[in-house]
Amino acid sequence: MPLITFRLKYTGPVPGVNLGLREWNNLKKEAWRATGVYWHVNIVKKHFTRRGAREYGYTPRQKHYEIWKAMTTGQTEPLVFSGELREACRTAGIHPTGKSVRVTLPNAQKANLQSPKSDVNMRAELTRFSDEDIEVLTNVWEDAFEKLLEGVRTVQIRDVVAGMTLMAPTQSAMSGT
Repeated sequence: MPLITFRLKYTGPVPGVNLGLREWNNLKKEAWRATGVYWHVNIVKKHFTRRGAREYGYTPRQKHYEIWKAMTTGQTEPLVFSGELREACRTAGIHPTGKSVRVTLPNAQKANLQSPKSDVNMRAELTRFSDEDIEVLTNVWEDAFEKLLEGVRTVQIRDVVAGMTLMAPTQSAMSGT
């Protein structure tokens, strides 16, 4: 399903942090995981609302289909007929790397169905991002990364302080010279 990715420009060391490449990538990976979880928990459900249909620019449904759907199901929400697709989207696989996150909806096969008589592509509609979504997801990534980085700074500062207080006295300090 959607691949969420941003450009991150890193120049020079981060003050108070001494990280190797592996640790740095693990921090980015965890920030990506938080971004993917946020998309799944907060943004996917907007796709099943009329507001979401306007925001994401869904293909207009044919008038006779809307009337038939309203009479058959009692509702006209987009991407919802029986509610199976909406329920299927409750399960997601979050697959982060150091550079992006891929969110899969393994039970949402119904999104791949397409009538040969219609231009509606439910999968494309379900995986669209609005400008607002991109801004929010960028903020989620940045906040998660800052919290993770702050955690590393705190641990390293504690290690330095602990190392200084637990350091054994040198031989010259013991002899008084």
